[in-house]
Amino acid sequence: MKRITKLSTLFLSLVFVFGLLTAPSSAQISFDVAPAQIGVAMTEAPQHSVNITWTTISTNLTNPTVTIYLGGEVIKTVAAAKTNRSVSSSNLRNESGSAVSQKAFYEALIDGLDPDTTYTYVCGAEDAGGASYVGEGNTFKTAPAARDEFTFIYLADTQSSGVNGKAITANSGFFKNENASFIYIAGDLTDTAANEGQWETFFNQKAASYANDTLVNNNYESAMSDFVISAVQGNHDNNTFAGHLTYPATGGTNITYAYTYGSARFIMLNFENTATRPQQETFLRAQTADAKADGLWIIVGFHKSIYSGASHMTDSDVINARQYWSPIFAELDVDVVLQGHDHVLSRGFVSEWGENMGNTWKTGPRTYMANKPSNAPLYYVGNCASTLKFYSPVSFTTSTTNRVVADYGFLDLNSARPAGHVQNPEGPQTGDSLAHPTYTTVTVSDEYITFNTYMFSYDRNNDVAGEPYLYDTFTVTRTPLPWAGYDKAVDEANAFFYEDFSIYTDDSVSLAKGILFGALESYELKPSYTTLQSEYDRAAAAIKAALKDARAALAVRLVSATPEASVNKLNGNKNDLTITVTELYADGRKAVVKETISINNNAAGTYNVGSYRVYVDTKGNTQIRECYIVK
Repeated sequence: MKRITKLSTLFLSLVFVFGLLTAPSSAQISFDVAPAQIGVAMTEAPQHSVNITWTTISTNLTNPTVTIYLGGEVIKTVAAAKTNRSVSSSNLRNESGSAVSQKAFYEALIDGLDPDTTYTYVCGAEDAGGASYVGEGNTFKTAPAARDEFTFIYLADTQSSGVNGKAITANSGFFKNENASFIYIAGDLTDTAANEGQWETFFNQKAASYANDTLVNNNYESAMSDFVISAVQGNHDNNTFAGHLTYPATGGTNITYAYTYGSARFIMLNFENTATRPQQETFLRAQTADAKADGLWIIVGFHKSIYSGASHMTDSDVINARQYWSPIFAELDVDVVLQGHDHVLSRGFVSEWGENMGNTWKTGPRTYMANKPSNAPLYYVGNCASTLKFYSPVSFTTSTTNRVVADYGFLDLNSARPAGHVQNPEGPQTGDSLAHPTYTTVTVSDEYITFNTYMFSYDRNNDVAGEPYLYDTFTVTRTPLPWAGYDKAVDEANAFFYEDFSIYTDDSVSLAKGILFGALESYELKPSYTTLQSEYDRAAAAIKAALKDARAALAVRLVSATPEASVNKLNGNKNDLTITVTELYADGRKAVVKETISINNNAAGTYNVGSYRVYVDTKGNTQIRECYIVK
């Protein structure tokens, strides 16, 4: 038996220095009583707090605490709440060899923390003799106070179940080196929420009393206890995560919450509770309005994908959710939607009607970029983080009622397509037939979000993992693309050719179109990230100048010119003849041309008035006998 769990050399020294260990007592407690299944849950104030939970198989320990360290010094010790609960299907055995049927569950809210700080924490409790039983020394990081760049791990459907669950810890053996701040899990943390053995696999709970050690991954340490975890409820979860992670219910039901991290507002919804949709919608609208006012990215998380690349697209509950939420997400101009449920890797910018609204550009092997279109969220599905199962596409037709276009046309990428398909042009980078668990690193800055999605081959029976390979890199930016100004200039120039020119002369229209067509031909550029911004700007300026010249060249068509004349009698035989020509143009504008000429008595003749020649015949000095324009 052990009264003390195994600690690293560093923490063994720490706990002795700070008096966390006491002399062993004679109490007879199983050797597996140390804190395990340690989880750190995201709160709605991640800059200053976390919620820590853990379990022990002894239900008799007292005085549970979490001790927080910074730089080797104790910052605070926080008392934890304890609840004894019955569990089923545990893989652990007690001293008599029976399956553990009860565990103690502990929870402690740690607040008053500093932003952007990595803390070490140790969970512990005491037995009746005063001996302390403490867990491994783990770490977590608080959120930045400013809009600093950060990276998080995106996992979908860890779905721990039997030997398939081993891939989760193999997965964590890779992503724990990615310098991430926290983990987001898009639901289905285990395959059966009430199965305690699956939670033991989820946390890779190695123990000498494990009944079936083939379910324990011996090549990888679980990283789940070294990250803050933000999760949503999946259809295989319950709304308490079986007591292993605790989240707020701010949005109207359990596991609905929101938090600001760097330059993003994360809004977690619970699609499993359809009865609270109105409350969750109200919550979503309030959160997005507040985040938009602060200029934050809007990232929404839930489990059941409403736009994905595989078979759940035609499920009745998914269709129902899509009908409800798709127009709301589009209206609120949500930036990114992080989904699970369909075990496939897919992404696409989708309108409220299920159309592909993306403008994605390939910038290198497996590397793409796009500017975020308005009112078309990026719907991302994170595949499967375990080896439980991987889904295939199904057939469906376009339906405005179901808000979807046919044959997954709303997607830019879909790993379920065969290699070479337009949505999966390069396919996987490996030819083996093993399962390919997936994890995605998501880096968020004020200007862009980059998704790096990795897969790796994994033999779950022999516990052998291949090195991760980069399946897809995708960057979404909300700043104008380098060619955005050029595209706008070209669009405005092309629109000119479709205007109504009926009020203009044919010659001027031909001249104007020739000016603009020549500029478009001379300054034609194809968007490329290798082209300098200055070249786009120069071409855009030239096209804009040509458009201005083209408009200046247009001459409005003359409809009519009407002459009038009058005579003003002077002394002797002298008179002043005033001739006025009134021009009416096709746009309704009038123009007047006037000339005054000195004449003798009743002189008749043809006179120049502007560009017109007007014949006038007077009578009796002041009367006009005839007045017309000479052709």
